[in-house]
Amino acid sequence: MQCLINASGSGPGQGQDSLDPANFLAGSGPMQITANSGPLNGRLVLTSNSITTFPIIDTPITGGQATVVGFLQAFVNYENGTGSSTQVNLTILNVAGCGNTAGTTVISGGGVSPVPVRLIHQ
Repeated sequence: MQCLINASGSGPGQGQDSLDPANFLAGSGPMQITANSGPLNGRLVLTSNSITTFPIIDTPITGGQATVVGFLQAFVNYENGTGSSTQVNLTILNVAGCGNTAGTTVISGGGVSPVPVRLIHQ
């Protein structure tokens, strides 16, 4: 996870991008992501390696085949720990279901992302 988000170690403040929570509430302005490494260090950016899409799976209790029932798109703030004890701190950006049942229409974000996320820089 550290490699994915460009962090140099566990925990916050390790070089990974940061999301300004003040603008995350609806109607308070666009989300602002600040790059904390690379050539745009300290500047607002439109995209980030910290925005990740995770499949949501349904695994039957009795065993059998797992089914992808949706997708969770989140901003990875940081991770703590190693191996199976790793904890990941996320800010959820969007959730979309998939399938053929009512209320689970597939959402497409321009054919690339299963979940649309709009990032605006002013």
